[in-house]
Amino acid sequence: MSGHTPEFTLDWPHGWTTRDGRAVRIITMTEGPKERPIVAVVSGDREMAHTFRKDGTFSDHESAYDLINAPAPKRRVRGWIVVRPRDLTLLADPHRCVPWGMGSSAIYASKEIADEVACDSRGAIAIPIDHELDGDLSGSALEGGEHG
Repeated sequence: MSGHTPEFTLDWPHGWTTRDGRAVRIITMTEGPKERPIVAVVSGDREMAHTFRKDGTFSDHESAYDLINAPAPKRRVRGWIVVRPRDLTLLADPHRCVPWGMGSSAIYASKEIADEVACDSRGAIAIPIDHELDGDLSGSALEGGEHG
């Protein structure tokens, strides 16, 4: 009855934990007993070595000891948002407080792109924003942005 941990892959680049969050250090993925080739040290009150099936399972039922992929590290990204005045007629009066709002929820990868969008709207400005994202940015609009 193995196969109940689809969130475990041997080639995961960010390491592994147990299902209940304990740190795991894999010693070998092939040298353990035939049915349980993965040998790993699991942290807890004390470190203990355990064997696992190829799919990361510890037993025939879901277990706190099952191996899962550790979360990908979060990445800080610098993007730009466009902020526009909510009422353009208020811009004519320098003594009035102008309410500002987000033009859209888009975060642009570069200041140049945000400035271009802002120029299309009278009174809009582009401001930098730091944003934390999970995992890989490839394929996202922020892929080309500044990463920290």
